Amino acid sequence: MASGDYTVHCDSDDWMDVHAIKELYTFALSGHYDMVFYDFYRSDGVSTYASAPRKVSTNNKDFLMSSLLCGRLMGSLCGALIKRSLYDGITFPRQNMNEDLATIIQLVWNSRNVGYLMKPFYYYFFNPASITSYGSAEIQINKLNQRKENLDLIFTFLRSKGIYEKYTDEINALKVGSRMYLDRYMLMPRIRRIWHNTYPEINSITVIRHSKMRTLSKIEYFGSLLGVYPIFKYLKNIWKDLRK
Repeated sequence: MASGDYTVHCDSDDWMDVHAIKELYTFALSGHYDMVFYDFYRSDGVSTYASAPRKVSTNNKDFLMSSLLCGRLMGSLCGALIKRSLYDGITFPRQNMNEDLATIIQLVWNSRNVGYLMKPFYYYFFNPASITSYGSAEIQINKLNQRKENLDLIFTFLRSKGIYEKYTDEINALKVGSRMYLDRYMLMPRIRRIWHNTYPEINSITVIRHSKMRTLSKIEYFGSLLGVYPIFKYLKNIWKDLRK
């Protein structure tokens, strides 16, 4: 069990800069920060490149919460130095999809002072065979159910703090993201029924138009809503090939 003042997370197939802990800890002490966000590198085992700076407005908790919920800020425990005491009393997720987001939302809420050190300290290894990659229809349904359970934890937490309605657009974007686990299989009638019955309150085009989603994600979602996502995906891949 961790016993230090601060914790960091590192997945077994990732790694951190050799100077990361010292610099982050020094920065946290200098600013009296409960949490310190930082940037990361991505690697596929062949090439490595730095992510774009995350432009975190750490002096605005509302902006932080919104950014995490809608994906502007990656909701990963691997992207922050975290004061251990922030974990006291939180509810830990039980499933494997979006478990970090379900945790870090609670930690940000518990924090008083959050900092951002604009340096890439973390090396994130992207594994095409990981649990988050696409699988069979049944595997995708299982991922969807796991994500829903962890999102329910987030929604329950937001309601308990009286701020659920404040983030309606971000929440709708999360719900749309859940459905996207099934997009590849939308031509299967059974999958299409599950898709429509997952958060049926977002079947309205008006809801999605106002959700905090990227424009491309909205187009992909409308393709699924119309039942033509696989065709859209095929045309999108052709367009990518032509641009190479």
